[in-house]
Order: sequence, then C-alpha cells, then structure tokens
Amino acid sequence: MECCTPAPANGSENSPSRTESTISVPTTAYLDATPTSPYTLQGWRYNPIYLKPEDEDQVISSIKPWKGSYVRGSPRVDWAVKVHPEGKRYFVRSEKQGQHVITHSNLYDNDCWETFIQIYDHVLQKFSEQEDLRAVDIVIDRNTFDDDQTPSWGYYAVDWDERIVLWPEEVNPQILIEDNGARNPYGSDHLRLASETQFWSSRVETTALTFTSSGHTLRCFPVTGSHRTATSPN
Repeated sequence: MECCTPAPANGSENSPSRTESTISVPTTAYLDATPTSPYTLQGWRYNPIYLKPEDEDQVISSIKPWKGSYVRGSPRVDWAVKVHPEGKRYFVRSEKQGQHVITHSNLYDNDCWETFIQIYDHVLQKFSEQEDLRAVDIVIDRNTFDDDQTPSWGYYAVDWDERIVLWPEEVNPQILIEDNGARNPYGSDHLRLASETQFWSSRVETTALTFTSSGHTLRCFPVTGSHRTATSPN
C-alpha cells in the first residue's frame, strides 16, 4: 500500500449507500471474513522479478512501473478511487473514527458491491468491539485462491506509523504463513512474502508474537529478503 494516509472521501461521515444498485442481495451470500496475510488477497499488486546474486545472501525483487490507465471517477458514494504507483486500482473510504477502509475489489461491479458492502459491515463491527483497534486502517478483499463459485473474504488491519498488522482475534502466525503460500517459512518458499513482511511486522496484541517453539517472531521473519523499487515505499 503506497499511501499511508489516503485522502478522505467526500461525505465520509455518511453510511455507505444501499440504494445504488437494483440487484437484490442473495440470501446465501457469504457474510464472513477471516484474518489473513496481505499476500493472499486480490490486492496483491506486485509482479516482481527475483534475483539472488551468487555472492550475496539477499534476494532482490525488482518491480516495473505500470503504464496503463484507469477511470478515476468514484462508482460509489463515499468511496474514493486511488491508483498505486505500480498501477493497481483500489478504493478508499474514510470512517468517522479516523480510520480508512481499503479494498482492491471491483466496486464498479454491482454483484461485487452487494457482497462487499455486507462484508464491510461485518468486519467493521468486529473492529468496533475493541477500543484500541477503532482507529486502524482496514484492508478487505477476496482471497486469491478461491474459485468464482465459492468466494471467501479476508482482511487485515494496519497501523502505518508502527508498520504493524493487526487482527481483532487471535491467530496462529505460523499456520497463517504456511497456509497462505509459504510451505516452508524458513526456506526459499517465503520469498514471495519477503517484500511485504519486511515492511510489515505483525502482532496480535502488544506482546511478542512467536512461532510455536522456534522463538522467532514475525518481526524478524524473512531475514534473507529485500525489496528495491523506485515506485513503492515498501
């Protein structure tokens, strides 16, 4: 996420409009969202090239700027359209508490909008129940590994100043990393995660978050990864 403090959307104090689409909400809509790592969500915007020089331990990832274009008009009341330097479009809504909700889901699509707005309400309710999480920014997106018939949604929250990822309920970090794309979190499989986990350390509470008996925390997880790009701060 290249923008640490997205510009507030117009009319941010109003609730999201439920009258902008004539499509009825399916009674079987999947209304749950689970904690997930940023990598597993459709918002993953990088397509890096990895390079590991023979005489160095670090793995370098290189990202080229995107050269396309997007329509910037907002499709929904209270949601502002943004574009990452690499070209990925996303939508931002400013909440009353000062937090921002961010999604890469296509809110131009009516079917996506109807489901997303329910997930949005569901996740915000989770965070509103914990006072210390009411001001953090929240990212909500569909999981990348789901097919179109059985979509599920994931979320994580970020504190930009401390560069930490938070969830309103306890999660097992080792299972989260292994299930979400890194079969061996201590081997080369984690390189896809390196650039983001080097930028974000992770926690559930203020106490250190550890990998079972290993004693390693997510804060120092991918020690062999690095990230270089002229267009992204992370």
